[in-house]
Amino acid sequence: MKKIIALFFIGMFTCQFASAQYRMPYIPYMDSVMASYLKGINVQANAHKYAPEESDSLFALNRHLMAYLKGIASDYKTIGSHFSNAENMGLMSMISEDKLFRIYAWDTWTGNTMHYFNSLAQYRFGNNASIKVLNDISDSSKPLDPGSYPTEINTVKTKKGQTVYLLTDCTVASAHDKAEGIKAYTIENGELNAIPFFKTKKKITNYIDFVYDVTYDSLTSLIISIHFSPDKKSLYIPVITRTGHLANEYWEYVFNGKKYVFRKKIKGIKV
Repeated sequence: MKKIIALFFIGMFTCQFASAQYRMPYIPYMDSVMASYLKGINVQANAHKYAPEESDSLFALNRHLMAYLKGIASDYKTIGSHFSNAENMGLMSMISEDKLFRIYAWDTWTGNTMHYFNSLAQYRFGNNASIKVLNDISDSSKPLDPGSYPTEINTVKTKKGQTVYLLTDCTVASAHDKAEGIKAYTIENGELNAIPFFKTKKKITNYIDFVYDVTYDSLTSLIISIHFSPDKKSLYIPVITRTGHLANEYWEYVFNGKKYVFRKKIKGIKV
């Protein structure tokens, strides 16, 4: 019976969206579609708490929202659009300063203490736009990944004039553990590519992250995260102790015009 109700719920969305499409400007219409899917996900997530075995509708709504977002994000006109209703329902969205790179993410509410996020990158080149799925829990061809949500997008220019997008994100691994990371991307020849842009003590990589104990550190007055100096010449990565706690120390990386290179460990920096 619950599955029949869920199918009716999804079908009701489809009928409402089809009729609204001809009455509303297309950006507000897109906003309303995504907001309705997210509202449905929230409703089904609450039901899922009390009936964990009845999760088909929750996965279906997340799958439909991903398919819809992939469709609208292929239109370059949407990259700078506001989807306020969807954001009020849980859509997380961040866009670069030059309006050429945007990230969308949402909590699928399919996990327990670990949160699983779907996420998608949208990028523009000329009057064209394309997408890159960063995480999709319904993709059975890949190992299940909890994904992450964006916290900031920064941009820097290299000496050769290349624009590099630095995406900071967060993963919720459990009720105790969180991970923050930063990844470098470029848009070249119509493709979004992760590039090796950080030189650590041991290697050159496109991603740096750290995992820390949320429970312990929420009891302190420290507000510690990955951040830049005002001129973006320095990048600060928090140091984690052997017990998984934030140390109020940072690994400092300095931008040399080509990449961020590890310099030294320093004491606390105000965020």
